[in-house]
Amino acid sequence: MKLKNMAQACALATAVSVGVTAFVPSFAQAKSETEKVKEKEKENNKENNKEKDKAAQKLVQALEALHVDQVDYLYAYVQSVNLTDREFKEILANAERVQKILGSAKDVKQLTNAQKAEAVRLFLESAQLAHLKITFVDDKGNLSDVVNYKFNSNLKIQLKDLNGKLLATIDPKIDYFTRDGLRDMTKALKTAVQAKKELDKSGKFVPMPNGQSSDNESQDEA
Repeated sequence: MKLKNMAQACALATAVSVGVTAFVPSFAQAKSETEKVKEKEKENNKENNKEKDKAAQKLVQALEALHVDQVDYLYAYVQSVNLTDREFKEILANAERVQKILGSAKDVKQLTNAQKAEAVRLFLESAQLAHLKITFVDDKGNLSDVVNYKFNSNLKIQLKDLNGKLLATIDPKIDYFTRDGLRDMTKALKTAVQAKKELDKSGKFVPMPNGQSSDNESQDEA
């Protein structure tokens, strides 16, 4: 009987040993797979952050190319608006139309009033699509007729939200109104909305690359 019990005990011990031996590699393998998944997620997050930083930098550079005086303020506002695919596509289409109009002259002064009126209309329409309101004022703050502008006073371009709140001002120089100057600004507008669409993919506010909070963000948190 004792011999039989010992045999049974040895068999049980062997079975447990084999079971543990079989389980440990499986557990280690499962742990290894989990670590691989976590590592992959970490790499993906790192890559996504790089893409967000790149898009944020692109937006900042585009706003700087538009010569606005409050880049950080406008940067935050641009991210806050919901731009539909239709609005996005129409803004890009308008930018192409403006480029074609500008291609007919070396200087904006050489454009006909009809051409200038169409370029201004497309510009204002694009601004509206981007949830912005644009006004042109002279150095006394009076509304200016940009189509018939003679460059004998300081024209300022005010960018406002749709409720009329001033977001930023562009104080254009004469060289902004050359064909190349206007082309650069039109390209900057196009780049800005493209960067905005890229940032929208994150689903949340992406700070400026330098890490500084914008005026808009600070006021919202206050």
